[in-house]
This record gives sequence, C-alpha cells and structure tokens, in this order.
Amino acid sequence: MENFDKNKVLERILQDAPILTNIKKLITISVNNYNNKGDLNGKKKVKSPIYAFYGISNVVSDPELKYDRENNPIKTTPNSSLSEIYSFWNPHVKGNIERGWSNCPFMDMCLPEDAPANARKVAKFEFRNSGLTFTNHFNAICEKLKYEPRLVNEIENGDLFFWSVEIPSEVTLDYNGKTSRHDSFISMPVGINYNVEDPPLSKVINSISKAYDKLNKRKFSSVNVKLNS
Repeated sequence: MENFDKNKVLERILQDAPILTNIKKLITISVNNYNNKGDLNGKKKVKSPIYAFYGISNVVSDPELKYDRENNPIKTTPNSSLSEIYSFWNPHVKGNIERGWSNCPFMDMCLPEDAPANARKVAKFEFRNSGLTFTNHFNAICEKLKYEPRLVNEIENGDLFFWSVEIPSEVTLDYNGKTSRHDSFISMPVGINYNVEDPPLSKVINSISKAYDKLNKRKFSSVNVKLNS
C-alpha cells in the first residue's frame, strides 16, 4: 500500500522554509570547446550559475548579486533550488535563518576573495551541505507524517553523494533446509548527485516519488537490499 504523498511533503517544506536564504542567477560564460578527438576548438558560450553567497572558509558575498534575505526576502517556490532554500536554513533557529556558518555552494581549493571571479570561470561548485540539510529535513517530515520512504546516501562510482530512496521490507532466506524471515530495507537510486547538482525542489521531490513508486509496486529489475542488524 502506498504511504507517501509528495504534494503534502512539498507543502510542508514550503511551510518550514518559506523564504529563500540564498539566490542564484544564470550568466553566460566562455569555456574551451573541444572536438571529438579532444583537440581545442576555440571557445563556446554556456550558462553557469552565480550565487549571492558562497561558503568558502567563511561566507563570501557576490558583488554583482545582492540579496538581503532578512529585510527584503523572496518567497520559496517549488522551482527554488536546494542551495537557495538551505544555504542558511536551520530548523533550530527562530525564523529558520542561520546567521552564522552556512551551507552555501563552495569551490574546493579556492581562496575566499577569489570566489566571485572563479564563479564566472569554469568553477566546479559543490552543494553537499545543502543536499545533506535537505536530506535531514525530508526524513524528519516523513517521520512526522508517518510516511514510509527515507533518503539515504549511496556510493556510486566511488562518489558518496547519490540519493537513494529506502523503504522497509522483508526477505526470506533458505539455508541448510531451513527458512527464516528477516526485516530488511530495499533502496533505489533517485538519480541525482547532490554534491555537484543544485536541482529545483520540485525535481528532487518528483524523482523521490518516482523511485518510491517503483519500490512500492516492486517494478524493478534489481534493487539494493539491507538486512536489519
């Protein structure tokens, strides 16, 4: 029996995190263009995000993208990205806006003063902190609503930051002519690497819902199984 309503979870997230704590903007930058042989073939234009706040060794503001999240807040919508929602979000702080350390996008091996300039180059952002904060928030909501799925971190190609949906299950083991039943969990990847992706909230919720639906209806060719210890 299905035990998950994505619309109610989305509604609860918008209630708990009603305003954006960070904002992003897509800009056009020039990057190297390589042909199929790997040879440099001039430059090409691509869209790349910049953010009002970056988290390097401390919070760094972008000089061209201003956002006063306390005096001129912007409402959270299903199209808001996880970094926009969770960069300074803390459920234990009044108003949910954290003024200290942040979960902002960051660039590895980058000095704070270089962050805005690097964001306009071929910088690789990392979003793991906002992804982990969303994971905790999502699981807490599902627990309160008594919904079945939980988000867990799975290793894929050596990278830990892939989401999977996990639900309780039961497995039967046959060994030496004896049959035993065990509580277990089955999980399925969501298909989003939250370390390098900053997806819209609606995309994440929809992807979780699709994975849960397949698990719930047992529509899969293979699935991860974990026994209770």
